[in-house]
Amino acid sequence: MLKLNNENSNQQLLATQKSASNTPLFLHNTLTLSTHSFNSLLPSLVDSQLLLKLSLKLFLIHLDYLRVSSVDLTDKSFCLLRTSLFSKTDFQKINKPWHPAPKMPNSGKYQNRIVSKTGVVLGYTKKAKYHGSNTRYSYDIMIDFTGAYFANLSLLEQIELVCYLNSNWELKCHRLDVAIDDYSRKLFPVGQMIAAFLRGDNFGFRAIDDSYLDIIDNLLVGTLGIGSRRSSLFIRIYTKHRLFVRYEAELKQDKARDLFKQLANLRSPKHSDVQIINATHEVLAHAALDGIDFRDKSSISSPKNATKARTIQLPFWQDLRDTIFLIYPSKS
Repeated sequence: MLKLNNENSNQQLLATQKSASNTPLFLHNTLTLSTHSFNSLLPSLVDSQLLLKLSLKLFLIHLDYLRVSSVDLTDKSFCLLRTSLFSKTDFQKINKPWHPAPKMPNSGKYQNRIVSKTGVVLGYTKKAKYHGSNTRYSYDIMIDFTGAYFANLSLLEQIELVCYLNSNWELKCHRLDVAIDDYSRKLFPVGQMIAAFLRGDNFGFRAIDDSYLDIIDNLLVGTLGIGSRRSSLFIRIYTKHRLFVRYEAELKQDKARDLFKQLANLRSPKHSDVQIINATHEVLAHAALDGIDFRDKSSISSPKNATKARTIQLPFWQDLRDTIFLIYPSKS
């Protein structure tokens, strides 16, 4: 596995960056990233071994949502950020309070928002600060990069975005979603996962919601929820327009912040694009899968007190992990 790059990431983006599509990414200029990424259903840069294994069971691992915030940005920093995220024609300014949580009282919402056609939402509150006789302003901001935005980026461009944001603004990550898209529709053993949960052979979560789930002709139709929406990890497995099955891990709190920092440190001039993509696959796969586990507790006298160290991983979950990690060692 690639070691994380601990060099000052501010220095890494002082020069022009090149994405997989050779799209320039200039510091403090609009992020004009390509719109070709997932059309071929394969990463843009992978080695031959990975391509061969992907052809057996076709799936993609990528980011699907990002929410970050900052407080007390200077007027200059806010203008640079806004210019970076929005072109002159591709946004709408809405003078209404906004916050991603619909039930948030108006007092806790941002005063205004800017919405991009490409799926970026910037909420901000402008605050006056007084220094002597001059009035200066600062901004509290929150940005949502939606699934629609990430769907138009290659995996390498997604990492470029995270590095760019981390390098230039002091941002706090609130939410980061990792998606695994299964185009075979046979990768995720949902029935076995539910059966193991009913036996109590599960770790990392306490609830499953199968109210919106059906199995038709041995294929998943609908949605399976794993865990609590209020926890730091919530997982959905669902059909996406019935073309593929998506496993989506919604990370929040410390889990989201840790993954954001990991991804921000993957970019390094010392590593090739192929190395970065392979390392990103491994990091995202662990973030998506390591939070839950299915292990046989039948030999334990008190299943409630069972630990991972004293139990054996169930074969269906081990097989899934082996398939996802492909060329990477599985960490149980």
